Amino acid sequence: GWTALFDTIHLATDQLRLSRRSCRAVVVLSDGLDNHSRWTRNDLMQFLMESDVQVYTIASDGMRPGLKGVELSEPQRGLAFMHDVAEKTGGLSVCVRATGNPTEAAHQISAALRNRYVIGYRMPDGDMSDKWHTIRVKIDRSKVNVYARSGYRAK
Repeated sequence: GWTALFDTIHLATDQLRLSRRSCRAVVVLSDGLDNHSRWTRNDLMQFLMESDVQVYTIASDGMRPGLKGVELSEPQRGLAFMHDVAEKTGGLSVCVRATGNPTEAAHQISAALRNRYVIGYRMPDGDMSDKWHTIRVKIDRSKVNVYARSGYRAK
């Protein structure tokens, strides 16, 4: 009952931002529920989207058969957070059912980390504003998955 998930993700990301390595990724295995963090969900998401760290999540679906509608809302909110944090940072989210094996999810994330390509973009000289710039990566090829950040803040 004392899960500080948001604080944990923030601390890990903050430590990785200091790294000189080009691949900065955090892997989170959780149900996505937080009830004890100082960081709010919105503040954490803003921090993550501005960092150069990808978050990969293995979301544990703890939903048991027979749960009523009210009881389903909290686990669904946790799963939505895990998906959202991975998507917004350019990572991958894999959901593991209560009876499932997390090993396959770990293999998927491992493959995604090993098979990465980096696309660079240089802004025009006059556009150094501190505003959020949305980006979208499109490909014209079948059987290829793209995991990309949703944007960047010019500094």
